Amino acid sequence: MITDKRAEEAFEYLRDTTDAIGAAKGELERSEILRKRMRKRMFLAAEGSVAQREAMAENATEVESVDERYVDAVTAYATLSAKRDIETIALDVWRTESANRRRA
Repeated sequence: MITDKRAEEAFEYLRDTTDAIGAAKGELERSEILRKRMRKRMFLAAEGSVAQREAMAENATEVESVDERYVDAVTAYATLSAKRDIETIALDVWRTESANRRRA
């Protein structure tokens, strides 16, 4: 059973994390753009065949760094999103339980 207090906490969490989820999504998008740009820069700076240039770009330290940033952004966004989903479910359950109590 979801208490009124728990429902209030869920609502407050959702309200209080609105900016955080937006920022996390922004960082996710930003890091994806940086990953693509860095690969292109490394590709253009490399010499050799296309396959060799792609391999050089993929193995560059700078690419590893932006890939790590991307993974961190994915993790942060997914974690926050999952927590918000749980709180949304708690509110949905509370609404259902409240409606059932009113009918009883």
